[in-house]
Amino acid sequence: MYGIRKAMENGKHECYQSDTTADSPDPNPADPWLFTDPQARIIYQIQDRLGQLEEDVCTYVMAQGQWAQEDLECKCEIQRLLREGLL
Repeated sequence: MYGIRKAMENGKHECYQSDTTADSPDPNPADPWLFTDPQARIIYQIQDRLGQLEEDVCTYVMAQGQWAQEDLECKCEIQRLLREGLL
């Protein structure tokens, strides 16, 4: 199972910030950033290539501009487990 925590740089120290919480909104199937590593997004933004990353995610990862139903169900299940205190 893929990790639900994403590495975020904080100065010289690395800390972890959850990308999914119990009170996260329902996943938007058309959001290209839903499963995109926040650190990758920052790096591409710094390199002025954020548009390229978004295009690559939409073209090579999403299908017809939507996340797969299984991906969305996984995100919802993680949220449910977080609400129940099991994660």
